[in-house]
Amino acid sequence: MKKVLAFLLGAVLLVSFASCGKDGDSSAKTPEEVYSAAVAKLSELKALDMGADMTITMESEGASISIGVDLVMKMLQKGDDDFDMEMSMNSDMFGQTLDFKVYYVDGVMYTDIMGQKVKMEMPATDALNQTGSQSAIFEMDPQWFSELNMTEEEDGSKTFTFTADPAKMKEYTDKLTSQVTQQMDESGMTINSVSGSVTVNQDGYISGQNLVMDCTMDVEGQSMNAKVELDATVNNPGQTFEIVVPDKDSYTETNLGDLAA
Repeated sequence: MKKVLAFLLGAVLLVSFASCGKDGDSSAKTPEEVYSAAVAKLSELKALDMGADMTITMESEGASISIGVDLVMKMLQKGDDDFDMEMSMNSDMFGQTLDFKVYYVDGVMYTDIMGQKVKMEMPATDALNQTGSQSAIFEMDPQWFSELNMTEEEDGSKTFTFTADPAKMKEYTDKLTSQVTQQMDESGMTINSVSGSVTVNQDGYISGQNLVMDCTMDVEGQSMNAKVELDATVNNPGQTFEIVVPDKDSYTETNLGDLAA
């Protein structure tokens, strides 16, 4: 069960991070140049608001299980080493609903897992290690695509379709948080194929992405096939927002030592 949960979290991180891509400069000629310009433009944003609807289908020995995941993440850069963050995920898994929310505001991490609320002071660098580096979102290199095509739409937006090199996608997962990467490696996960599409709006910002990833993994000696289907959006790129923790007093103060006890 732990390895299945680790795969679920890893898949959420992988496809949500991979969902932020690149365009902008009409003088760029190739799809790779236009795509890279879009990622560069999006990476300059101080505020990022994104969401994803995902379905993970796992098959083993003729049995199949489908897991639905809804993910929302907001990050607000306040300085070189300072940020506010809000992330929530809920999923239906094995007949149970998993629901958690994480906030990081003014140097304090607030965690709400199935109604269990705790808070602790935490340096921004440690918070990034806990939730995943924001910069990793923008590190999907166009050279990792084995195929990238671009279509210019009548409204001025652009649609990219891509097929990724599975071996190079493994390099991408290694850029994610070390804890998740280690758990995914222990599960013996192999990425077989990755393909999808990216939409860039008229202002040159990524506004959406569809992605399909097929992989195999070993769970306690049992081989399992998994397919991840993602529909992600970047909400109102270029506009800022405020992150507010609701009812701060309802969180119990703790520290890492208490959690490890």
